[in-house]
Amino acid sequence: MLLRKESDYKNWATFHKKTSTLTFLFFIVVAIAFGWILHVKPPFMSPDENSHLSRADALRNGNILLFSPDGKLNSGGYVDESLTAFRASYEPFMRLHDAEKVNQTKRDMQNLYWSGKNNFYSMANISFYFPAIYIPQAVGLEIGHLLNLNVFSTYKLVSSLTLMVSLIVLLMAWKIHPIPVPALAVLLLPMSIFQFMSPTIDGLTFALTTLTLSLLVNLLNSQYDKVFIKKLLMLAVCVFILSSSRANLLPLIFLPLWLYIKTRKKICFITFFITAALVLSWTYLAIKTVNDNGIHHPGIEQIDVLKHYILHPFEVLAIITNTLTDYPIVNFYYQSFIGILGWLDIPLSGFAYWGFGLFIYSIFIINLKKANFNARKAEVSLLLLFFISIITLTFCALLVQWSPFPTEKVDGVQGRYFIIPFIILGYALQDKPEYRKASHCALLIMAIISVYLVHSALKARYF
Repeated sequence: MLLRKESDYKNWATFHKKTSTLTFLFFIVVAIAFGWILHVKPPFMSPDENSHLSRADALRNGNILLFSPDGKLNSGGYVDESLTAFRASYEPFMRLHDAEKVNQTKRDMQNLYWSGKNNFYSMANISFYFPAIYIPQAVGLEIGHLLNLNVFSTYKLVSSLTLMVSLIVLLMAWKIHPIPVPALAVLLLPMSIFQFMSPTIDGLTFALTTLTLSLLVNLLNSQYDKVFIKKLLMLAVCVFILSSSRANLLPLIFLPLWLYIKTRKKICFITFFITAALVLSWTYLAIKTVNDNGIHHPGIEQIDVLKHYILHPFEVLAIITNTLTDYPIVNFYYQSFIGILGWLDIPLSGFAYWGFGLFIYSIFIINLKKANFNARKAEVSLLLLFFISIITLTFCALLVQWSPFPTEKVDGVQGRYFIIPFIILGYALQDKPEYRKASHCALLIMAIISVYLVHSALKARYF
């Protein structure tokens, strides 16, 4: 018996050492790729990056709730004057191509330091998000202030910290339940890579969604686990952060209820009730307190637009149908799902769209397995329902928040908004064990190509 225990220990030690080495190498490779891309990516070149960084700085300043100083301005918060200057310096390059000026601005910003003085900045387009999702960026900004880093160096620190947190969350997800190959393929798209390497909340929400789904699968398969409650609490925290920062992810609040139905553990129902109450309370508070002056429907508040569409569901259905039958719009969704970088004005090489499209399609089709569906009918049905409902709510949210009123089509929907639903679809499919090694090799090649294409597209635009 002693020999067996010693042998088990040695096997565990060898496995642990191998895992630690692979994890270390993984972080090194990602760091190299990140540095390669950050070298050619100017700040504020990801959609709404200016608002996201400003929201993080407002959180750093203690603005948990955003506000309108006089009831007329769009809701916002107080941000450092140097961040305002930093943002204003790069705004001309959001749409223009001028490599010389981009490089000169970079040199200028390396001499810009934090002022310690704050001014009000409006950010109504993200005012509805619960600020917990901005904690990594806020921590990075606070470190930059404490160490008296220049604003440009702080930006790189915030980007690095945001990516690091996302990677840690993904590794936690993998440890709890291996990420299925179809979901990994979606996480390695050029658009996903670009967002992971930007200091916005997209990469974090991709990672948190992955962790949430790994927790769900794990909890369904190990309901007698001694740490069941701890994992359930982690699931609830992830669901709250996601659902309170992305209105289209509200269906996720039903995950604890589903666990109650499957396990009959009362703690699951209590978790569902508390999580749902917190999410819905925040959503109601945000809708009631945010002043956006009707971003795209001046003079008409979003709450009034929401009430109108709730009372006219067939009008909503007609608008969504008009949108999805417009070929140029659907083609834009497809291309921006694969990757249109910058402020949706930096396309990838031509082959990327059909090449990655074919690859993703093949990965999903190859991993279709009837036996897998038969063994997991209820779970697959639930995830498919989430897939459909989240996409539907995406259109409804943009109809209320970003479209003119009245309108015939939904404005503001981008392909990157479908990344999370397709991660969910990937977990619904899972993968075939017999193809796993070959699939992982293919995904490694896909990751290299994605990083290369993102770097090439940015370099062609800005250098």
